Amino acid sequence: MKQTRKRLTYANVMSTIAVFLVLGGATAIAAGQLGKNTVGPKQLKKNAVTSAKIKDGAVTTGKIAATAQAALRGAQGAQGPQGQVGPRGPSNGRSSSVDGNTEIGNNTPVVVDSLALGAGKWVVIAETGLTNISGAARSAVCTLNAGDAEIGRTRALDAAPATQVSASATVLGAADLPSGGTVEFRCWAEGDGVYVPYESRPSIQAVQVETLVTD
Repeated sequence: MKQTRKRLTYANVMSTIAVFLVLGGATAIAAGQLGKNTVGPKQLKKNAVTSAKIKDGAVTTGKIAATAQAALRGAQGAQGPQGQVGPRGPSNGRSSSVDGNTEIGNNTPVVVDSLALGAGKWVVIAETGLTNISGAARSAVCTLNAGDAEIGRTRALDAAPATQVSASATVLGAADLPSGGTVEFRCWAEGDGVYVPYESRPSIQAVQVETLVTD
């Protein structure tokens, strides 16, 4: 059989080239359009994204600008009125005072005043005046005692000259009394002729406190 050989002509070549150009151009255009089809802020119309189109949990505070978060929170409100003053805390104070004119000589402790206190922790202060009329040097000591415990001590008239001398004695102490008790103010001198004068009126003051730390 005689084979028929197709003959390339100028028209055939040009038509083939044209087909490749068209296909290549279409591919390029499609690729370009694919890149342009990415949706960005410029492609979104106003109010195009509604709450119904947002997936639950898709928007978190980390994805919202700080200025937008501040706008969502709103402005801080005005400060409210000051609240009422609360009730006064518990307080308890006790005081005692007696007449003087009591001799405290011969190294024998004399209770010059006493104060009964309820259960609790107490800060106690006691004071009195002392007078030496013996004409000899005298020393005196005053203490605060809660039961058998001495909770405070001071000295007065120490090595006084051999003339009538007056001085004061002030004693501070602290007592923890789980069941209550009596605080005594005791004074004594090393010899006779020392008095708690009538005008001094020895006294004890006690204030109850919430906590008490003694070193």
